[in-house]
Amino acid sequence: MADSLNQSGIKDLKTHIGINKKFSFISNLFAGSNENYNDAINTLNNCLDGDQARSILGDIAEKNNWDVENETVVTFVDLVERRYS
Repeated sequence: MADSLNQSGIKDLKTHIGINKKFSFISNLFAGSNENYNDAINTLNNCLDGDQARSILGDIAEKNNWDVENETVVTFVDLVERRYS
């Protein structure tokens, strides 16, 4: 049951991501830039659909040189996917 709760849809990335996770994302994925993190979350949160979100997420990942196998990257991508599932 806990797994199904953890995999439920997300209505708003900004309110779903807790403070510890937020600081982890900022530190590990956005080179410490709160502004870049907020811009990414706002953009991803307002996509029309999952396809648009995945496209933008790909651009963000490339810009920030993310390692797609990194656990923090996987967690972030999963949250975005859940936003549009």
